[in-house]
Amino acid sequence: MSTRLYKPGQSICAVDGFSSRDFTKHKYLRIYHADYGGGFFVNLLYVINGILFAQRNNLIPFVYISDPKLPFYDSLQGENIWEYYFEPITDINYRTILPEEVCEIVHKQIASHRFHEHYRHGIQVYPYKAGIYSKKRFSYDSRWYLEMRKKANKIINQYIRIKPEILRKIDNFVQQKFYDNHMLGVHVRATDKLAGIGGRQILSEEYFPHIDRYLDENPRAKIFCATDSPRELKKMIARYADSCCYYDALRDEHNIFKLSLSSNYRKGEDALIDSLLLSKCNFLIKSSSAVSEFSVYFNLGLHNKSLDLQYCGNYG
Repeated sequence: MSTRLYKPGQSICAVDGFSSRDFTKHKYLRIYHADYGGGFFVNLLYVINGILFAQRNNLIPFVYISDPKLPFYDSLQGENIWEYYFEPITDINYRTILPEEVCEIVHKQIASHRFHEHYRHGIQVYPYKAGIYSKKRFSYDSRWYLEMRKKANKIINQYIRIKPEILRKIDNFVQQKFYDNHMLGVHVRATDKLAGIGGRQILSEEYFPHIDRYLDENPRAKIFCATDSPRELKKMIARYADSCCYYDALRDEHNIFKLSLSSNYRKGEDALIDSLLLSKCNFLIKSSSAVSEFSVYFNLGLHNKSLDLQYCGNYG
């Protein structure tokens, strides 16, 4: 008599709440992602929240993200998108476990920009108050950001291991471009950023006074610029010339991850590399964006060495 094993991607028991269900009959939590409109770091956000959920419910988590509709799916890289960029978060083999031992969080709950409102133990990259960016005046909540960042940083250090080949690309870039320079990281999120989710777009012209002030105070500093917009990168290069370096990432004014490319894999790799390079800078100037917020998750020291322009001019 053969044993029926769990098949990656098969339909399994969906958790229909965060605290009311008894999980004693389940052993594993499958973490997945089914938000077709989310960017690369939405994947990582869901994984971190899934791990936090698993920890509180004595479940063993594993990540299996596989859907050809997702913008980063690349059949040449394999079936599990997570393992394109990261090592497995635990050492279990999900092909050898029983389906009745596995549960997952339903998409409508975990796939939310306001996840923290549904599950208070989770994290999110944007402020917890719904509609905060629609207000004329709002302030930076350092305590809230630090709470989110500490939780994320702890999970990253404990579970998230980036593929060695990606780390080698980062190390090579740092050796070639950063040298021993004092580096100012600048992230300009443009293209399709939605005001109702992450706030209005903050473009290069609003960065310039803050960058100029920083360079006046740190005359030997160099700039690393990360942006999804070719137009914004050109503005930075035109103003700062050889003092500005950047990674040769895919860029498009319509947001590159929504375009059909021969290598969907590279969409994710470029975003991850940009974020990690920003994390290696001495100071960070940013706006609300998962890319640069994860830079602080990777390097918690940037919490007190960063400026979020999303809040500048919005409070007294």
